Amino acid sequence: MTLVAESGNGRGRLGGLQRLTRTELREVVAGQYMNETLLLERLDELELELEDASWIRQMSQAEQEFSASGLQRLIQLSRLMTLKNPLIDHAVHIQANYVWARGATFTAPNEQVNDIVQGFLNDRNNLAEFTSHDARVGKEVQVQIEGNLFFVLWTDTETAHVTVRTIPVNEILADDGIIYNPEDDREVWFYKRRYHTKVFDFTTGQYKKKRVTTYYPDWRYLLKVEEEDLDVVDVIGASGSEHFGNVEWAAPVYHLKTGGLPNWRFGAPEKYSAFAWAKAVTRDLEDYATLRRALARWAWSLTVRGTNSVKDAKTRLGTTRTWDSPSEGNPPPVAGSTFINKRLPDGTRTADLEPIRTAGAAPNPEEGRRLWLLVSAGTGIPETILAGNAEAGNLATAKTLDRPTELQMQNRQTLWADTFRDILGYVISRTKTMTNKIPDTIDVQIRKINPETREETVESETQEIDLSVAVEFPSILEREVAQQVTAIIDAATLGGKKAAQTMPDRILVDLLLRALGLNEEVGNILEEMFPDGSMWFATDTEPEEQVVGEGAEGTLEEETAELELPDLSDLTESGFRQGLKAFREALLEPAPMRSRTKKVRVRKA
Repeated sequence: MTLVAESGNGRGRLGGLQRLTRTELREVVAGQYMNETLLLERLDELELELEDASWIRQMSQAEQEFSASGLQRLIQLSRLMTLKNPLIDHAVHIQANYVWARGATFTAPNEQVNDIVQGFLNDRNNLAEFTSHDARVGKEVQVQIEGNLFFVLWTDTETAHVTVRTIPVNEILADDGIIYNPEDDREVWFYKRRYHTKVFDFTTGQYKKKRVTTYYPDWRYLLKVEEEDLDVVDVIGASGSEHFGNVEWAAPVYHLKTGGLPNWRFGAPEKYSAFAWAKAVTRDLEDYATLRRALARWAWSLTVRGTNSVKDAKTRLGTTRTWDSPSEGNPPPVAGSTFINKRLPDGTRTADLEPIRTAGAAPNPEEGRRLWLLVSAGTGIPETILAGNAEAGNLATAKTLDRPTELQMQNRQTLWADTFRDILGYVISRTKTMTNKIPDTIDVQIRKINPETREETVESETQEIDLSVAVEFPSILEREVAQQVTAIIDAATLGGKKAAQTMPDRILVDLLLRALGLNEEVGNILEEMFPDGSMWFATDTEPEEQVVGEGAEGTLEEETAELELPDLSDLTESGFRQGLKAFREALLEPAPMRSRTKKVRVRKA
């Protein structure tokens, strides 16, 4: 079948399409379709460039800060990139694992304060949102993606119980909802939240939505109002307007922001600088995969001569499978088969089948390594870890971490430690202000030990109660346990064989427990070994003197107790307790002469 175009002299607007077969016409239409698709993609890119230009204009109007609408779109892009791009998703979760995978301990030195802290941490409502391991990892992922976390500290005015919840960032950005002191932009007064409430109507069986505006005080501003007895407002905005709303004084907000610039009111997605390069890596690998698929599909070049040869080649290479006949009557040849064709009278053949030469022309995916390096620079994750390339690593990179990356993870742990200390401090202040569970002062029994005579005296003092909270993270790097224990013992004994009084016994045991990875059990073990908050082991009675050696009557042999380091490769908790007891006896061994050499060994349980 042919297509004939008649227009005037036969060379009309169809031009070269005057006589085309159906197959040739399909190829032309396919080419035009591809051109149209390319043009549409280019139009999309131009639209994005226009949007980027509008972002720049909005930024200049907002004093070099993203506008609320621009930041909302950037957060949406960050969410999409984290879900879709494996490099961004991997970088986000690597940091979350380094920060929270090994947990943390939260303790207060005062018993009453510690009870308040543990009660808040173990509350089932707070576990679901803020204090459980899963919640802490989720919040770390969320703050990397969105750059902002708005914690609402709902406080019961009677029991002082605090429940933590989170406001979605879009509900604060909906109306640029951070209200600050006009004379000090570092002092935030309120957070304006605009959102829809969903109320289930049991009569209709459907949800009803209602637009609501609510104002929440900043937690620091709330404490300032209470301390300085400032005037407060219960309602903000004109009645009936969309800005009218109540002030929830019993629900202050703690804003945690990352990314962006320090003077910005809102944070920004942390991995934003790596988005473009992560997309470039993806496109580069997609192009490589596309070429591989093309080479796999078209591995041979077939040259035919004559119309009948074309028909013959199609018959041999074609398929018999159709939509109504799924079975294949002309299966492809097996590997090593020969393509046989006819020889023409002049000695040539009707068709030549040759493999496509790809040597030197096929791209190498390793050539895109520079793109990977820029993604690593934007995320702060080393290339060996980001790419999961075991060949690029070695024993040193397996046991350690690049120093800049280590500091990045420690910096994030410090940020979370400050966040937990602030929120726990607010919980403690609410409890102290609204209830009588925490007194103002406390009587403390202080034990003092004479380092020379080892005599202990106890003195009573009245001190202000300690409201501090300690947040401890285990070491980021996996160091050798035996080396850590050796270093701790050397610090305690100054390389000698007896205690040098360089640190209290309680601190020494604390360090040893953490070196062995018993972070969760530290508090209970210390409480058992050092009751009443004492810092030193109880002293023993004066050592007895013994005469040793036949014919050595009236003389003492000066020898020193030897301390042998234990094998810590397979130490159980019970075995560790026994070892600590023996270690304590060795440290308390007095310097004067002993009757015989005393060896202290720690055995496996």
